[in-house]
Amino acid sequence: MTSDIDGNAIFKNLTVGTFSVKTSYLGFESCTVNKVQTQTNKTTYLDVNLNSSIIELKECVIVSYT
Repeated sequence: MTSDIDGNAIFKNLTVGTFSVKTSYLGFESCTVNKVQTQTNKTTYLDVNLNSSIIELKECVIVSYT
């Protein structure tokens, strides 16, 4: 799989069939699209919108070694 700066992804050499596609990115809720079908010699397009989410991080300790 390859993807660009805009989040467009290309999957090559997939077998023909039906798939579930899960998309996730830090700071966003993940999204699963079920029943995505691929066909021989055809391009399948899937438009996924992710909703932003709040991430609560725990304590972060920064240590400097000199």
